Amino acid sequence: MPVGIRGRQARLVLCCVVLVSLAACDGVVVVEGTIEAAGAAALDDCAAVLIREDGHELGRRPIDPDFSATFTVMPGERQYLAEVSCEGYSPYRSEPFTSRARLDDPPVELGTIQLQPQAASRKE
Repeated sequence: MPVGIRGRQARLVLCCVVLVSLAACDGVVVVEGTIEAAGAAALDDCAAVLIREDGHELGRRPIDPDFSATFTVMPGERQYLAEVSCEGYSPYRSEPFTSRARLDDPPVELGTIQLQPQAASRKE
């Protein structure tokens, strides 16, 4: 049985409502901080990573030394870790923190992160 224009429009509207509803169900975790490097070297190619308590990486965001990184996650209270890294430096990993992943939650403040240069690999 052919579907008329009204039937197609109704399906399109229903699909849009479902998609908007799904998008509204996402949770958010915001991680903020400041990166400083040991020495006077420039910080290049920096990233923040959100990690679930089981070690699964949920997302990676490029960041500047003064950063605020937003990650979209499933809503609900969960444990996370944040990792901050810059090219040429050893990464920093936060202590575990709990987030409800709600839009009205305050950002997770990592404070000032002091990155250390990576040890040069030795060739023998």
